[in-house]
Amino acid sequence: MNAPRTRRTALLTVALLAPALGPAGAGGPDAAREGAFDGSRVQWSQARLGASKFFMSLDVDITLELVSAAAATASLGRHSTFDGLAAPAHTLSMRYFSEGFGRTSRVEMLLDPASGSMLRRSTHDTGNRYRLRVYRYAQDKVLRLTRRPGNGEETRAPEAWSRFAEEIHVFPKHRPVLPVTEPAALIYLAAASGIRQAGDEFTIAAWSDDLLYTVSVRATGMEKLRHDYTLTTAGGSDKQKGRSEVLRIVIDGQLAGSQEHDDDEAFELLGLRDVELFLDPESRAPIMLTGRIPKIGQVEFELERLTLATESDTAPDPAG
Repeated sequence: MNAPRTRRTALLTVALLAPALGPAGAGGPDAAREGAFDGSRVQWSQARLGASKFFMSLDVDITLELVSAAAATASLGRHSTFDGLAAPAHTLSMRYFSEGFGRTSRVEMLLDPASGSMLRRSTHDTGNRYRLRVYRYAQDKVLRLTRRPGNGEETRAPEAWSRFAEEIHVFPKHRPVLPVTEPAALIYLAAASGIRQAGDEFTIAAWSDDLLYTVSVRATGMEKLRHDYTLTTAGGSDKQKGRSEVLRIVIDGQLAGSQEHDDDEAFELLGLRDVELFLDPESRAPIMLTGRIPKIGQVEFELERLTLATESDTAPDPAG
């Protein structure tokens, strides 16, 4: 008898507030400098990646859309004693939803799309864990707010949960002066960066599990990769199947400065270690994302569906 198949679904929504952040150009080792990321390089508006391992599966749906800058500023909120980074004129809102293994998680992120700097992240967990956790970023520190329900409060809105904790984590003193983002944002940032050939790279910092990492995103060259996905354009949908040249990108994170940590702490992106991303060189679509999950092994997320961007996807909301 076959074992029951467990399915886990994740939804990522990326909202770009500027159709272009600067001219597209070549990459280089300093590609995380101010204004280095350019949304006009990303020619797709929706993508679905899927993976399976040991009768478990995970789907990631990514959507890019324009929202108003006013809405992004309002979402940052205010804190009485903590001054976080202000929203720039153009802000990137990234959301994803995941469920599986008895837990549902809703994550919302706001970041500066020109530098990659994270402004705010919130994670709302329900199921086998009820928790609302918010990270609000400043130049040299991050505020962590946590809410959990008291007895019988699980059905209330998370803002009404009575168990509350607040902590401030200061970034290590001896660390590279880099924008601080979060690992999940790197899929978009790699696509919006200027890296296009072997040797191109950018370096950025990423905050994950209350630790700061210095992350290198480096192109190693072109490779032929098999693909099998549905391509949707304004004219309809077609099946794309075969082999094509893609850009192989290695994403590697190392702990920044001196930090207390467990021996098994390692940089992870969507639960993956030893991460590699394969981008289409023209559309900058993620054809594959691979990595290793501890105790499970190597996992490959393959592109299953791609929607190319249209003019309406890159036009700002006039009501914004």
